[in-house]
Amino acid sequence: TKATWPKKMKQFWYRIMCFFGASRMPAAMVKRTLPAPYGKYIAKAGFHDCTHAYAISAKAARKMLALQTPIHYRADNAPAYLIMNGELNAFISRTIFFDQEKFQDENIESSVQENKK
Repeated sequence: TKATWPKKMKQFWYRIMCFFGASRMPAAMVKRTLPAPYGKYIAKAGFHDCTHAYAISAKAARKMLALQTPIHYRADNAPAYLIMNGELNAFISRTIFFDQEKFQDENIESSVQENKK
């Protein structure tokens, strides 16, 4: 996910809402919704879903396990929650390695998409 101009404007709007107390999301979480520059090839992750290709440390695994005991979030939302609360350092590649909606072979259908009968 790139921090595009429309996404930056949306984040700015949410920050205004936080300032006036019109948001249930704390300002610190809103601040971390977009990826932040970090290096030439990676960025510090913000909110993202479709976390289908990632590696985690043992410490991160313990944090995610503690958050999900008992199960509280969808699997994709757990890392995003920890990232946006500043409890998990996460990075994203600037190059897309995996895209669950893009296939080399057009005859292969995604199981995520609606099944055709």
